[in-house]
Amino acid sequence: MRFRTSAVVAAISVWTVGCTPAPTTSPSTTTTSQGRTSGSPAGVTVAHEGNSLVRFINAAESGKTMEVWSRDAQNFSLEYQKSSPYEEIASGAVRFELREPGAKDFLAANRRELLFGRHYTLVALPGVNRTARLTILNDSLGALEPGTARVRLINACHGVDDLDVYISGTKVKLLHGVGPGKATSFTDSMLSSFMDMDAGTLEIVPEGGTAPPQLSNLQVQADTLVTFIVVGTAQAPELLRIEDRIER
Repeated sequence: MRFRTSAVVAAISVWTVGCTPAPTTSPSTTTTSQGRTSGSPAGVTVAHEGNSLVRFINAAESGKTMEVWSRDAQNFSLEYQKSSPYEEIASGAVRFELREPGAKDFLAANRRELLFGRHYTLVALPGVNRTARLTILNDSLGALEPGTARVRLINACHGVDDLDVYISGTKVKLLHGVGPGKATSFTDSMLSSFMDMDAGTLEIVPEGGTAPPQLSNLQVQADTLVTFIVVGTAQAPELLRIEDRIER
């Protein structure tokens, strides 16, 4: 497996300061580890309607169904270890609240300025003292170079302090020290701030240990953006994955 670093200095600097790229100009397809496939329109189409694209992953350690609310309306309701398709939500400043079904009080909240036509992922994660927290990820789906792939990692596994991502069979480390309740972006890398990789095989390794079978031999195909979510416990980790592909 090889890694490709963009030669466009301006693009690197944009990623470094954490900006998102322009909205996608073609539709995208999402496939989950459960084999479910969904599609979403091009970001530019959604932007014309004044909306953004948002989805939700329930990786909270409680194992309960979780809901996400915003602007006094329920956006999502998902069982543990499930993910939703993208939904259109009006752009602008939004406060998202994580709740249990039927509860008036929220467990966690997060506020984000949703940009027109951009893609976002909300993730319910384990918090301190077995509570829950809500994080918001910029998906940046339009940044992938043709013929390459990109990965990110979410550590929702109880009792695992840090996770590293390696190229299988090598000592090349792609992501390092992803702590409990933390998530990386598609541009976090030990090798470059703006990095694409060829198709190949990865493994996820707990710090100081070895990759269990569930986190080994992880095939990554070209032209995909792959989100790995490690859930469960240190003794019995499980892996969820979401693959996004942009039509060309």
